[in-house]
Order: sequence, then structure tokens, then C-alpha cells
Amino acid sequence: MVAQHRHHSLTDRYSGRRSVGARLTATAVLVATVLLVGCAGDQLGAPETRSASTSEVEHDGPRGDEALVAAAEFIADRYEQIDAASLSIADYLFRNWGVQELSGARAAALQRLAGSEVDREERQLARLVDPAASGPDPTAEGTERTTAVLAAALYCDSNPWSTSDSDALAQLVAGGGYDTTHAGLAVGWLAERECAAPTIEAVRAQVIEAVATELAQAPEVTDLAVEQSAILIYLGAPGRVGPGWSEQVAAAQRSDGGWGPTASNWHMTLLAIWTIEGLRAAGAGVDMTSTT
Repeated sequence: MVAQHRHHSLTDRYSGRRSVGARLTATAVLVATVLLVGCAGDQLGAPETRSASTSEVEHDGPRGDEALVAAAEFIADRYEQIDAASLSIADYLFRNWGVQELSGARAAALQRLAGSEVDREERQLARLVDPAASGPDPTAEGTERTTAVLAAALYCDSNPWSTSDSDALAQLVAGGGYDTTHAGLAVGWLAERECAAPTIEAVRAQVIEAVATELAQAPEVTDLAVEQSAILIYLGAPGRVGPGWSEQVAAAQRSDGGWGPTASNWHMTLLAIWTIEGLRAAGAGVDMTSTT
């Protein structure tokens, strides 16, 4: 059992309420995602069409702990394939939901950053792994636009958030699909770093509305759809995920424990389990951008 941390969650920051730490067993699993690197939009099967509710829905997701353990082990067996930022998110889910199978994610991320094969794009987000990392200049020329926005949010307390950063974030919000889910990550990081207030609340509302609307129109369990549900959970709006979605996601799991369009991959697997765990328990309320 992982000790319950006492950081404010995103929901706490936006509502002024403390979240209740969830008690989860070591078999209650894993978690979550590289929203940060390649995002595959291929589709799995074709579950029935459903629409997301606009009210706060009481979710009671599947308790398939053995299946979720298999999924967590699927991820842990592939640490060497995963970028450092995504490994840090797996560590966040270990800390937030007590997913013991992912307890080695941060060590794997630190080891990866110590290697010579890590490129500049990946190092832009090193602070997710090592809070003391100064990191490269988030405004460095040539940085991929999504990474640039995420890095600006991650380092906003040391490199003040600017008008141009706000403009770039607005473009992601309006972009739809993965652009908007990545904007959701940036919004969460800005809140955790206590930057860009009070305007961040308005942007958060825009992201939630855009993501929930797209998810409501998704007839299938895809990489994008589970990324959208994970982001709604992260932004403190699990009630915008439609009823029955957790069961649909669970039903799309493959026999090897993973999720994927034609074969299992770690990216969709992280997202799927973040969704299932996030809809069935509030978690401990830890920050994604902190390692404590």
C-alpha cells in the first residue's frame, strides 16, 4: 500500500475542496500515458455508440483487478520503449492510485534521461522526472509546438508564462483531437505550478467542454478516446465521461493484457488503465509535476 499524499488535486484547486484519498490494494493497478509522444488514432473494435453525460455521473467501473495487473505488467515489461515524460506519468499514477506494478517507473525514467540517446524534445520535459532539473529554454527555436507549450507550462514558475504562451495554448485548445488533450495537460501543469491565474480557469472550462463533446461523439474505443477520458479525469471532470465508458474500455482489453488497434501497445494501455482507475477511485490527490 502506498502512503497517502496530502497535496491538493486539480479538483481541489478549482473547487476549493479537498479530495478524499482512495485506499487501493497492491493489486489494484496501473495507469497512464504518454500523451506526450506519438499518439496513435487507430480504432479498436466497435462498441455501441454512447454519449457522455453533462452532469456529474456516479461511476462504478469494473473491478477486474487481475486484468488490470496484467496490463500494468505489460507496461512494466516495456519501460525501455517508453519516453521519460511518459514514464513520469506512470509514476504519477503509481503515487496517486497505489499501483505497485509501476513503482519502478521513475527509476526507469531517470535511467533513460542519463542515456545519450535522449533527444532535445524529450529533455524539454525533464523536470517531470527530476524536480531539480533546470531544463533547456522552453522557448528554444525548433521545438515542436506541443512540446513548447507543455515545457512553458512545466517551467512557468522560473520562466514566466507569457502572452505568446497563452496564444499557443489557445491554438491547441481550438485544434481538437490530440491538440486539445495536450492543452489539457498544460492547463493541469499550470495549475499545479500556480501560474497563469485567474485566466487558467476559463481555459480549463474550454478544454473540458471541447474534450467531452468529442468523446461523446466517439462510437469506438480508440487511443484518442481513452486519452480524452484520461484528461477529463485529470482536470477534475470525471462526470463528463459518459456512463458505461469504463466497461467499454475494459471490454477492449486484449489477451496479452494490453490495448491497441491491431496489436497491444504501451501508449493506449496506459491511457486505458488511467481511465478505468480514475473512474472508480478519486486517488490520493498528488501533483503530476511533483515526485513527492
